[in-house]
Amino acid sequence: MVDSYRGDAGSSLTSLNFSKNVIGFVFSLVTNNAVDNVGVRTTFLILGGIHLCVCLLAVPLYVFGKRARGWTHRKAMMDWLYDG
Repeated sequence: MVDSYRGDAGSSLTSLNFSKNVIGFVFSLVTNNAVDNVGVRTTFLILGGIHLCVCLLAVPLYVFGKRARGWTHRKAMMDWLYDG
């Protein structure tokens, strides 16, 4: 987002940090209960699987990223931010 839409860099970084902190907070709540209920090994296998799935989302973004950025430019999806 920062590289593709320079005008929105501040907003995107703020949104990213907020989302990251909310996800970390939720995981900290869920992890404690999961360790108590199913054990440490199962909990960390589940968290590792979630992490692997999220990391694998980078592959389609790497392959189709240029096409996706072009599509958002052609459809003027980011123009609503600058109409103000």
